[in-house]
Amino acid sequence: MLNAITILRRSKVLFGKIDVSNQSEMIFAGAVVLGLLLRLTAFLLGDIDPGGDGMWRLGYAIGWAQHPKWEGLSGVWPPVHWYFLGSLLLLWNEPILLAKTIGLVFGMGAIFAMRSAVRHLFGDLVAAVSALLLSIYWTHIWLTSSYWVEIPFIFLFLSSINYSMRSLESRSAKDVFTSSVFLSLALLLRHEGHLLLGLFIIWYILNNRSWRLVLTFAALPLCISAWMFIEPWINGHSYFEFVSFVKQQKAGENLMQGVTLIDCLTQWTLMPATVPSIFVVIPGLYGLWKARHMLRRDLFGWLFIAQVSFYLSMTLTSAWRPQLRYILIYFINLLPYAAFVWIQMIQRFPVRYSLTALLTATILAQSSAWWVGRNNRYPLGWLPLRVPSSAQQSLDQWILKVSKERLSGIRLVSLAAGSRVESWSLAHAFLVNGLPSNLFNKNLSSPFKCEEVYVADLPGIHQGDLPASMYEADMVLVDSNASFYQAIIRSLTARRRNVKAINIHPHIAVILLSPDIQKEIVSN
Repeated sequence: MLNAITILRRSKVLFGKIDVSNQSEMIFAGAVVLGLLLRLTAFLLGDIDPGGDGMWRLGYAIGWAQHPKWEGLSGVWPPVHWYFLGSLLLLWNEPILLAKTIGLVFGMGAIFAMRSAVRHLFGDLVAAVSALLLSIYWTHIWLTSSYWVEIPFIFLFLSSINYSMRSLESRSAKDVFTSSVFLSLALLLRHEGHLLLGLFIIWYILNNRSWRLVLTFAALPLCISAWMFIEPWINGHSYFEFVSFVKQQKAGENLMQGVTLIDCLTQWTLMPATVPSIFVVIPGLYGLWKARHMLRRDLFGWLFIAQVSFYLSMTLTSAWRPQLRYILIYFINLLPYAAFVWIQMIQRFPVRYSLTALLTATILAQSSAWWVGRNNRYPLGWLPLRVPSSAQQSLDQWILKVSKERLSGIRLVSLAAGSRVESWSLAHAFLVNGLPSNLFNKNLSSPFKCEEVYVADLPGIHQGDLPASMYEADMVLVDSNASFYQAIIRSLTARRRNVKAINIHPHIAVILLSPDIQKEIVSN
């Protein structure tokens, strides 16, 4: 196969000659050092996102480690993640440190995998700059401390691309099968793997003349994909029930937060423009257009175009709202094209200064957006990590204090999610304090009987229509600034009468329903 640089030169895509030299090694070394320093910062200072999927996945892994059992391979969240993390917890019972370590290892691994995957088609220099762009991608760094599925998923599909691209040159069944294994593991982590599998198979058919190699690649992931549809059917359900559940949940969340289709489309524009930033996205889109002649062989182009089209259609038809970690999964495929255009720009000036200027502009754009839009101008909020809100810190400390009072049998109900500015979660407080809770494992014996009720599941909350568990609780936690707070108070008072409320934070009210608990809590 002709080297991509040669192909692009013949197509007159390049503006000038690329100097492929030791610069690539120096740039990649810088990517590794910078990437490691930024990820260690997130590892040491980053908080778990309260109420986020990462927190609940970690909680389920802890619950599974306490009572291991086979839960199949399918679900709204494929459970392979907590099989893996839960098994490691049996060896080292430090859940948060262990989860962050996994994020750090796979995050750094993704930088190496990016370079290996890109260099087959684009050459060493573009590969090194692509790795550099990934090393400073704020979302990818933040996920080290907050979520523990996307980072391994990205490493696995980049590794799959690497061996697929290698197989075009080697024609080796070993390379094809290795790519298949990596994609199969990715499929077991996120449902996007089904879309990736379809694209990979079509790509193999178009670029491999050997049906033996196509079947070598497709056999394992197709079996896994088929089983994830068959398994729910065996249990009297359907895979599409997962899809329906998530769709309804997102719709309810949009309704409660007043998010419209225009808001969703605005996020489609604002999020990529700030993280990874316009300095990456605009050159990336331009580079993708200029490199369209090589699209047949280029898996990165396939993955970017197909995933953006798929999720944009979901936004237009179902008001699906993008999130930074979702955007990362498909915009990461744009990095080689951005790197390609960056090289064209820096070749016209001294490389050291021009590359430093582009990196600085990208980092400043991301950190400014992160500080304002993600961390609400908190101290250190410009770093690529989640800074805990003051409300969450207050709740964490209060739960730890209450737990030391040895008040057994307390029934706690929390109404999540509350403020988008001062976000907090009851589950977070139990997780970071290492307290046993039935929130993550219904079979676990715990001094506290806890439940988090999701606001999006309560369309009648504004009228005070509450679930039975809230009337039966000893304490109910709710955002005292929520529009439905007074309706909750009226509804609880009408049923329980002697109701008291204390504020442990301007955004957290603890409604005390049990007389005994009122005495104990208020006196302390």
